[in-house]
Amino acid sequence: MRYLSIIFAVLLFSSCFVSKKKFDAETAQRESYEARSMGLERDLNRANDTIATLRNELTDREGRITSYEQQLTSLDQEKEKLQNQLNQVVGNALSQQERMGTELRTKQNALSEKEGLITDLQTTIRQREEALREVMDKVKNAVRLYSREDLSVEMKNGKVYIALSDNLLFRSGSAKIDRKGKAAIGTLAEVLVAHPDMTIVVEGHTDNVPARGSAFEDNWDLSVLRATAVVRLLTDEYKLDPNQVTAAGKGEYAPKADNTAADGRAQNRRIEIMVEPKLDEIYQLVRSGSL
Repeated sequence: MRYLSIIFAVLLFSSCFVSKKKFDAETAQRESYEARSMGLERDLNRANDTIATLRNELTDREGRITSYEQQLTSLDQEKEKLQNQLNQVVGNALSQQERMGTELRTKQNALSEKEGLITDLQTTIRQREEALREVMDKVKNAVRLYSREDLSVEMKNGKVYIALSDNLLFRSGSAKIDRKGKAAIGTLAEVLVAHPDMTIVVEGHTDNVPARGSAFEDNWDLSVLRATAVVRLLTDEYKLDPNQVTAAGKGEYAPKADNTAADGRAQNRRIEIMVEPKLDEIYQLVRSGSL
């Protein structure tokens, strides 16, 4: 019996020993699980915090991306606006350049035309001067036998001036040309008739001594009648074209010398025949070119 009790006690002790060991093992395992669970929970919380932080960062970045996209859209619009403005400026500049080029070509053409007209005008004037000088030389040669006091020839201001004294043409106080006067006018007519391209003005001049006799109202009247007498002689007897010649009277109002002296008054009593080239062609050139 006593042995049975001992055996039973040993078995009971062994059984208790095994249960406590298992309990301790299970407790340790449970504590390990709990510790791992707490660690996993901490890891999960940290992960959730990280996720929240990343979400916040993502939201912030998305906001910045949206802002950048808006800025980029605004920049694209501004770029398009500036490009349109640049295109407009370039287009205007090109149009202006083309317009200026057209205007320049037009002005160059007009300038070339004017230069051509000026050349033509200079040529025409030179030809007129040569023709006028030819007339002067012919007149000088024709009247070389006359004294300078009776008949003088000079060229000035683009005209040939032929001055004939009243003593050569008229008796004192008369508007009728005498014989020697007709001869002198005939000599001049031979040259003048040969130049139908010339314009001729016959001017009568007097001194300041009042005309005597009832035939004339005054010196002006006398100067006009004397000029007309010369014109009639030239056109009627010597066949000068009436369209070439004009009669005018200056009276005492265009003296060549001082009327206080006898020789001065003698110079003032004269007929002046002014010869110049017809200017129709020159006027036509001026009008055609608006010079």
